[in-house]
Amino acid sequence: MRIWLILVLITLASCATMNLSDAGALRKGMSQNESRAHVGKAKKVFTVSTSVDKKEYQVELHYLKIAQESADYYLAYHEDKLVFWGYLHEFARSEKPEINDLGIQIQKQALQRNY
Repeated sequence: MRIWLILVLITLASCATMNLSDAGALRKGMSQNESRAHVGKAKKVFTVSTSVDKKEYQVELHYLKIAQESADYYLAYHEDKLVFWGYLHEFARSEKPEINDLGIQIQKQALQRNY
């Protein structure tokens, strides 16, 4: 029984959310494999297209843990290169219109799919 409990706890820990130091290791231009080495496997992966630059982006949803809380945290890739990451409101604050639109499209997808 004790071994079973330990295995369950280890499994749950492996599904843990990313933390601020994981997010701090991300760099623009990283491949998905490089970024996943820091932040782990995404909880959800989906594709969105923007109306501003007409590009397709692959988006990963992660949960960023701060203290006892976790929040949705998104990584966006174009052609397997990390172009932007953060909370949805951070996409809205970007100076680049395509990143603003990307945040809007991510939010639409999240609402449609109940993420």
